[in-house]
Amino acid sequence: MAKAKNHLSYTIRDFEKMYKKDMKGKDEMVIPTLTYRKLMKTFFKKLSLAIIRDNYQFMIPYKIGLVRITKVKTTLGSTGSIDWAKSQGKDKKVFHTNRHTNGLFFRWLWSKPWFYTQFKNSAFYKFTPVRGTDGETGKLGLSKWVMKCAKDPMLKDYDVLK
Repeated sequence: MAKAKNHLSYTIRDFEKMYKKDMKGKDEMVIPTLTYRKLMKTFFKKLSLAIIRDNYQFMIPYKIGLVRITKVKTTLGSTGSIDWAKSQGKDKKVFHTNRHTNGLFFRWLWSKPWFYTQFKNSAFYKFTPVRGTDGETGKLGLSKWVMKCAKDPMLKDYDVLK
């Protein structure tokens, strides 16, 4: 089977290979593999927490766009998240109403505004956030933080810029 020439997604390991290739001949300046991976994971975790908890908008270098959280209003009949527990045993699907956020749901967004993004064919690229298995980052972390803000009276309800 032929190996694909172009990557469809890039990981920390791919960036590490590019880094080592760029640093060839400068061996005394190269960061060890474990240190590099730990540095990258720490950076992206802190960045993800800042985006989720502090409504930070990350401007990707080289004018590639902005990564942020956006809110979307759910409407009756819209295709939202299905509540499988309530749908079980019924003839129709039951959707989550998100009463704790007044009908809003939040999602990750890679926005590519015309005044900031200046790379060709940006419409062909897609940002897919990780699920976030640690429970603090990614889609799962966003969901848990929104629920925590809704339940804890000492925290302000979660809201983001439109």
